[in-house]
Amino acid sequence: KYGFMMVAANALLYTFSLVGVLCIMLLMMVSRLLMPQMETRAVVGENSVLLIDFNRSFPEIGHQDIISEISGGRPISLYELLGAIETAQNDKNISALFAQIDDTDLGAAQVQEVRNAIKKFRESGKKAYVYSQGFGSFGGGFSEYYLASAFDEIWMQPKSMIGITGISVEVPFARGLLQKIGVEPEIYARYEYKSAAASFTDYTMSPTYRKEMQSLVNDFGNTVVDDIAKDRNLDEKSVRKYVDLAPLFAEDGLDKKLIDRIGYKAELFAEMGNPQVISVYDYAKNVYEQKL
Repeated sequence: KYGFMMVAANALLYTFSLVGVLCIMLLMMVSRLLMPQMETRAVVGENSVLLIDFNRSFPEIGHQDIISEISGGRPISLYELLGAIETAQNDKNISALFAQIDDTDLGAAQVQEVRNAIKKFRESGKKAYVYSQGFGSFGGGFSEYYLASAFDEIWMQPKSMIGITGISVEVPFARGLLQKIGVEPEIYARYEYKSAAASFTDYTMSPTYRKEMQSLVNDFGNTVVDDIAKDRNLDEKSVRKYVDLAPLFAEDGLDKKLIDRIGYKAELFAEMGNPQVISVYDYAKNVYEQKL
């Protein structure tokens, strides 16, 4: 009897605690909806610089959930990022763009979209600067540098690394795991290049699958090399040579004209005149509110 009473008391306590937490969350959400005028909106003063941290995530689609709505910490989507850059291009109060790029999770197609937006921003006559503490360090920084090459000036921290070691593709194969748990996949492919389900039907990459993936890597690699060469005023042969030599120290990259300056972030801001900085997260919110 005593044990039953303890279990009942604990259950009641947990229930009240859960209800209390839910009530607090509900009150906070209602307060945000009923008192929007109390929220602090970012002020875009004259000669402001738009700050973009590409080390943070920019999901393809914005996430709406209770926690982010309450905290106001919802990450902006890639669509909102591109919209903010486009708006900043014609905003008389935005004089330049500053970005931090060390390690980004943007995909190849997304990087190309952002590069196009940055280049259009520059067409307005405004400058775009990027700072990095290392593009992928010892490797894997090809996408990061590809994105950075669209900017007017690339600054790097002293003794940092340019990891432009090329493009790689990883394909997982689960056939062995499925076999261990007694699962036999029955998936049929029409012709040898229909490899969408190969990860479940094969143990390793088939020659045709490898040929297909190699073709995609080569095409994208050629596009990246060509774009970098044009943006950095280099020839394609030199860019391919630097990729083979990578990873490179920032000092070597400066000598090979892969980057423009070596220094610290404070030095870059000082050269820009220590302007007012507005985060793209706050700026995108302003853009969204103005469109409503």
